[in-house]
Order: sequence, then structure tokens, then C-alpha cells
Amino acid sequence: MMYHGISRRKDMYGQNAEEFERQIDLLQRHFEVVSTETEAGRSSSGPQVALTFDDGFRNNAEVVAPLLRKYGLPATFFVCHRNTQLQKPVWFTYLKV
Repeated sequence: MMYHGISRRKDMYGQNAEEFERQIDLLQRHFEVVSTETEAGRSSSGPQVALTFDDGFRNNAEVVAPLLRKYGLPATFFVCHRNTQLQKPVWFTYLKV
């Protein structure tokens, strides 16, 4: 499953932490959550899912990572260098204004 940002609270722009936590709880109960680097595709007795996060938004570290640690789940984060520079967000973040 591919995600971008997960906000702390409900807003009109996407998923929030409460909804994301419900999703990962459901995923953990019904799938084997695997790492894209080492486990995806290996033999398994049931369905597998890998979690990925694109763009490297700050909320990946502040909101997502603590929830993944809470559930002991792996994920892969793809960080865009441009998003690490102040005042240079990716184009679609301007739509949130």
C-alpha cells in the first residue's frame, strides 16, 4: 500500500492518524506486513502487504513512525531531496492553501 502524508487530525486533504491506525490494525490482523527490502514475495501461508510512503513529509517521522513502532510493522520511506529543503515543497502541497 502506498501512502504520502498522514496528518495528526482530520482535515479535508487526506488521511489522519486515527484512520491510519485503524487501517494498520486491520492490515496486521488480515495480512502479513512485510518489508519491501527483504521479505516481499517470499513464501508465505497467507496474503502479504508492504507499506510505502512517498515524498518524505515531516509527518512520516512525527505521526507514521510512532504508529508503526507501536504495532511493530516495517515500512519503506522514499524521501524526495527537494522536500528536505525549506521553502521548496513539491507542487501539489501548494493546493492545500
